[in-house]
Amino acid sequence: MTDTQGWSYFLLTIVVASILSVAPMPFDVPDWIRNLKPDWIVLCWFFWIAFQHERCSLIMAFVVGLILDVLYDEPLGINSLLLLALVFAGRFSLRFIQSSVGLRSSIAVLILCFLVTATKSLFLLVTLDVDIHLSSVVMPPIATLLWWVLLIPLLNSEHSQFRDAVQ
Repeated sequence: MTDTQGWSYFLLTIVVASILSVAPMPFDVPDWIRNLKPDWIVLCWFFWIAFQHERCSLIMAFVVGLILDVLYDEPLGINSLLLLALVFAGRFSLRFIQSSVGLRSSIAVLILCFLVTATKSLFLLVTLDVDIHLSSVVMPPIATLLWWVLLIPLLNSEHSQFRDAVQ
C-alpha cells in the first residue's frame, strides 16, 4: 500500500465513521436497539491506531474532534479532547496487545469505548443537563466490541494488508 493510498483509506474511513455516527435511527425502533448503535469513531480510530498509528496524529485527532463537535451539535472541544485521550490511551494499550488482533485488542476496544462513552455522557449530564440512561452508556461499547470481533478474522487473514503493518 502506497502512502497516498494509506492516507486516502484513512480519510475515507474517518468520513464514513462520521456519517454513520450522526445518521439517525428510525423513530419506531425500540430504545434498546437505538442504544445498540456502535461508536463508529472509536472503532475506526482504534483500528488506525493499532495498525498504522503514524496516521493518527494529535493534530488530526483535534481537527476531526472539532468537526464531530459541529456535526453532533455539542460543546466545542469535547470530542477533540476525547479523541486526543483515545490516541494516547490507544497507543499505550498497544504495549499490551503485542502485535496481535484478538482477545487483548477486544478488551482494549471495550474499555476505551466505555471510557469515551461514559466521559461524554457525564460531561453532557453536568453541562447541558441531558437525561442519561444506563443503557445509553453500556450498550454502545458492547455494540462496538461486537463489530470489532467481527473484524478480527478479516484483520488476521493471510491476505490482509494490515498484517504487515502490525509487525
